[in-house]
Amino acid sequence: MVNTRNFLSVNRAETGIESVNMPPLTGSTGSTIYSGLATVGKIHAVIGAVIGCIIAIIIIVIGIYQLKSPYTKSTNATITSIVSSSKHVSDNNNNTSVKYVSVVDLRYEIDSVAHIRSNFEMTTQTPAVKEMTITVRYNPHDVSDISQRINPRALGWGMIGGGALLALFTVGMTILTFKYKPLAALEGGAAAVNMIGDVL
Repeated sequence: MVNTRNFLSVNRAETGIESVNMPPLTGSTGSTIYSGLATVGKIHAVIGAVIGCIIAIIIIVIGIYQLKSPYTKSTNATITSIVSSSKHVSDNNNNTSVKYVSVVDLRYEIDSVAHIRSNFEMTTQTPAVKEMTITVRYNPHDVSDISQRINPRALGWGMIGGGALLALFTVGMTILTFKYKPLAALEGGAAAVNMIGDVL
């Protein structure tokens, strides 16, 4: 078996050539690629964690903003007349969706007191018709201030929770990537494949 510490040693007396000593081999090509992919995976994980945390912070801030929405109450409103209506069709990845944007006059009651709202713009999945009932949210401090939206508190807490989970997930995956080299190499390999795919 050839000694890797003295890859080539030639007898000076027989050949007249000085002995040649090659540096010791430090590892196979496979292990070098493996380590390189692990390094790429760690870098990719850090970048992903930074981007993920930024997105999470934005989501949480929007969620906090939603919690401050004045539209904390809801009531049913009836369409008394239709000013205008238009159909909007969108095609996203061969999935066609239709919505109707209408300007209507509404009548609604709050604490047994009737209120009228003119030229209210709303969006529905079906065409707006007279006497149609929709749910609107209103500001308790100004009952004329109404809006067609989901519960802002539910939305706000949902976004805050979702943002927190996103931040924990991205940071957790980064910690695992640095702790386990196979996971880092796997992530690095995936990143390399994606880059090659983008080039091709």
